[in-house]
Amino acid sequence: MAYTAIRTDGTNADFIELCRLLDENLDELVGKKFQRGEYAQYNTLEHIHHALVFYDGTKAVAGGSFKEFDGTRAELKRVFVRKEYRGQGIAKDLVTSLERWARSCGYSRMILETGEVLSAAMSLYRGLGYAVIPNYGQYACMKNSVCMEKELAEPAFAASGSDRLDRQLAFIAEIDAMTHVLRRTLHVDGSGRENDAEHSWHLAVMAMLLGEYAEGSPDINRAIKMALVHDLVEIYAGDTFAYDAEGNTTKAQREKESADRLFSHLPDDQGAELRSLWEEFDAEESADARFAACMDRIQPFLHNTLTDGATWRGGGG
Repeated sequence: MAYTAIRTDGTNADFIELCRLLDENLDELVGKKFQRGEYAQYNTLEHIHHALVFYDGTKAVAGGSFKEFDGTRAELKRVFVRKEYRGQGIAKDLVTSLERWARSCGYSRMILETGEVLSAAMSLYRGLGYAVIPNYGQYACMKNSVCMEKELAEPAFAASGSDRLDRQLAFIAEIDAMTHVLRRTLHVDGSGRENDAEHSWHLAVMAMLLGEYAEGSPDINRAIKMALVHDLVEIYAGDTFAYDAEGNTTKAQREKESADRLFSHLPDDQGAELRSLWEEFDAEESADARFAACMDRIQPFLHNTLTDGATWRGGGG
């Protein structure tokens, strides 16, 4: 079965609910064997800026996160799969997805805390290449804790002999992460929420088909390019919902920092071209950008009309 993944943070309602279920599960497994209260202070969510939730349709079935431990290490936190979805390899996919995300954020190692009594977790992490290390930080004096670590090796293509081609291929691999950035808009059949890659493809096709209605004689080919690149920065910055008042206060800065990082993967000329297209789309001043932005507004409206206003009724934008 295929699952949809969304990158989010510790404020996400589905992630919070999964963490509640995780704590209930831990109470069942170890609550009677030792006091878990001392661990609660280390599992709060306010400093979780990188969380991943897996969905079966619209149901959140698994989640996990990581947070910075120091400049080179990220700490894996709050990994959980609903009981009825276990045994399908979801936990492995979840952890490896978090590892890739952490690696893309510049971390070279992942650390975690678990316990011998959590035999399934220990088996999972050992199978993924984690090794036991001396207990770190707050767990140093906790006899029931087992700490583990794994090096996050950077995946690499076989060198082509061309720096330009190697940078292009690395960028192409990096933007696969768009498939993990979930939007609020539902698929027309209501089966789940679309991701950024699906959304961008849909806009590009719309621009190709609906160009005959455009005003101002836009260059349709340039508008298609804008549709394809306009959300690339969300790979690192995340999707900001229209009605997320707090998120919108930092959106511009987060997206600028993301653009600085993302487009630097490309050869200088192509990086400058894609960034220019992104900035032009964002400004909405040219005829090309206004037409592309129009597609960006029509598409979620169309989906909402075909799903009985699902995201409007749910309070989303």
